Amino acid sequence: MALEIIWTETAQKDREDIFEYWNEHIGSSEYSQKLNRLIENRLEISKIYPNAGLATNQKNIRFHLIDNHYKLFYKITEEYIIVMRFWDTRQDPGTLKI
Repeated sequence: MALEIIWTETAQKDREDIFEYWNEHIGSSEYSQKLNRLIENRLEISKIYPNAGLATNQKNIRFHLIDNHYKLFYKITEEYIIVMRFWDTRQDPGTLKI
């Protein structure tokens, strides 16, 4: 049975900020739309195969690498895939809080 996807407010803000940056930087939403399709694709896989993402050192937290520079961190529960962060890997890793 497929799990339900839930986005935290932090992850939603991450995604909005990244999309806004690219929309302004290139003057188009084309790249943001590409990222969104990649995100949705990975989440569809995770709904059915929750452990498809790579493991972290935190229990039940995994991630997918999205387009070489973004990590989509998610937590697995019995009923949900909870998207915790959509992180640009070019940022200081010391500031990442999941």
